[in-house]
Amino acid sequence: MSSATWCPAVLPLAANQLKPVLDILQSEAVLAGPVQPFSDVRAELADLLLRRMDGVLRIRDSKLLLFQAPREALPQVLQLLPDAEPPTMCPVDGADMLALQALCHGAMTWQRLEDLKHAGARGLMVLPVERMLA
Repeated sequence: MSSATWCPAVLPLAANQLKPVLDILQSEAVLAGPVQPFSDVRAELADLLLRRMDGVLRIRDSKLLLFQAPREALPQVLQLLPDAEPPTMCPVDGADMLALQALCHGAMTWQRLEDLKHAGARGLMVLPVERMLA
């Protein structure tokens, strides 16, 4: 099995019934640093770089889920989001509904969306998260 078969970039290929046939280049990136921490202006820059890299790695497979749900359905809906950060909830004017947004760290499959819809969620929107400060 070639290394391209497990690469995240291959997922769009599979979605279009394509498969990799040849690896042109295999590469690896390595971040190296000093044994002793910096004690000058470089310390702040190194900390900034590490925070940004940590943010990217933490949300690599995360999605922002936006939807509405009736208040009474909230416990069942939230039970279907065990990998989510505590959601932001806002009341919807003139209805017993809540607008929710939750950062989900697990796979957001079609089955999971169907389960949420069955539990009472409406207007489900899944957005990729490209950048986040940790």
